[in-house]
Amino acid sequence: MTERTTGGASEPRSDGPSFFVSYARPPGYPSRDDPSPIGELVQDLNFEIGQHVRQGTRQVPPGVSDREIPIGDDWGRFISHMLAETHVLITLVSTPYLDSDWCGKEWAVFSRRTVHARPPLSPETSAILPVVWVPVPQDRRNTVIQRLQYTNEKMPGAYARDGLLALSRQAGKRDSYHQVVNQLARRVSDLLMYTTVEPGRMVNVATAPSAFHQSKPNWDGVIFLGKQSKAAG
Repeated sequence: MTERTTGGASEPRSDGPSFFVSYARPPGYPSRDDPSPIGELVQDLNFEIGQHVRQGTRQVPPGVSDREIPIGDDWGRFISHMLAETHVLITLVSTPYLDSDWCGKEWAVFSRRTVHARPPLSPETSAILPVVWVPVPQDRRNTVIQRLQYTNEKMPGAYARDGLLALSRQAGKRDSYHQVVNQLARRVSDLLMYTTVEPGRMVNVATAPSAFHQSKPNWDGVIFLGKQSKAAG
């Protein structure tokens, strides 16, 4: 996503989605036409983000998940485009997520993009936003995930204890769910306003290394889409 400077802050332009949600699809996951906690989260985040970063008559482009892939489109190419153009990668962390070779590839591909952060954000700011979707046992937590795990003092304790998926499903915890979504939206809004994330090259994600399963990802022989079909990282 590119940006236009407007005084001290910058105004997001609609070159790519605000965020893309990366998640592990468990067995028996509902079809794209069924109600989904992923779809609800995307909708809720888009609403909250729109309240924070809208400037004048402009609106930020909505975030998406793979449930928004148009019927008949190339699924792999859609994912490649999202990883190259979306501004923020939201990752729904769970044990299946960490076990997923594909999710590790998505993380690795997005991580290659350069992030330029401006105050009040630190220069080391990442555009990857991990979410505690289902709590992961301490001995299963990947160091890549732990370094960026996102929470703050304004989030309810039930978020780290139960995970956002449980909060979204339990009627008595819906207030906690909305508190977490609000904080996540504020973080995405800050990233939209105070970072520039350089566009990446489109990659055949299936050929990429996994950030979770290789201590030093090897990019030799990875297939890039476009004019240059193959390159060594």
